[in-house]
Amino acid sequence: MFCACCESQTQENLVEVVSHEILQTPAPQKKDEAAPVLKEKAEAPSNIFTVTIESRGDFGVVLDDLGSRGPVIAAVNKGAAHDNGTLRKYDCILSVNGVESDVNRMWDILESPGKCTLTVLRPTEMAFKLKKSDDEPLGIHMNFKSYSAGIVLEEIKKGGQFDRFLDSLPEASRALPGDRFVAINGTHLKGSDLVEAVKKEASLEISALRY
Repeated sequence: MFCACCESQTQENLVEVVSHEILQTPAPQKKDEAAPVLKEKAEAPSNIFTVTIESRGDFGVVLDDLGSRGPVIAAVNKGAAHDNGTLRKYDCILSVNGVESDVNRMWDILESPGKCTLTVLRPTEMAFKLKKSDDEPLGIHMNFKSYSAGIVLEEIKKGGQFDRFLDSLPEASRALPGDRFVAINGTHLKGSDLVEAVKKEASLEISALRY
C-alpha cells in the first residue's frame, strides 16, 4: 500500500523570482518660493521738494494763510530765505521741521535761530483770457484778504458767465475751486486790488496757480 503520510519525499518548491529594478522615488521638490518683490518707494511729485535753510532769526518771508494745503509765500524779503535763493514767491510751505497745518508754530520755527527743513510745493501756472459781459456778474466766489497774494477761487456758479467760458476750454485747462488768481492783464496784485481789477476790466487775462 502506498501511504503518502509515511513516505519521505522532498519536494522542491520553485518560486520564480523576478528581479525588479528598485526605482527611488525622488523627494518632492519644493516649489520655488517667489522672490520677495521690493516695492519701489513712491517718488514725490516733481513740484514737491525739500530744502534746509539755516535761520538766524530773520527768515525773511511773508506768509499768506489762505491756502488749504499750507501757507503761501507772499513775498521773499532780505534774510535767510533770500540768501539761500531756493524759495520763490507763491511757493506753498507744506511743513517746517515736520510741523504741518499749524501756521503759527511753523512761523515760530522759521523766525527762531536754527536749521529749518521745509517741504515745499511749487504751483503749476495757468492762464485764461476772456471778455466779460456787462449784462451779468462773472459768477465766481473768491476768498481773499487785503494783503493776500492774489485771491483764491472758492466757487464757480453753475451756468454763470465764467462757468460757460470754462465749458469752451479743454477739460484739463479749466479753472477749479482752490486755484489762486495772482495777476490780471500781466499785473500782479494783492487780494483786494485784484478783486477790483476783476470787476473793473472788461477783458481779462488771468494768471492763475494750481497747488
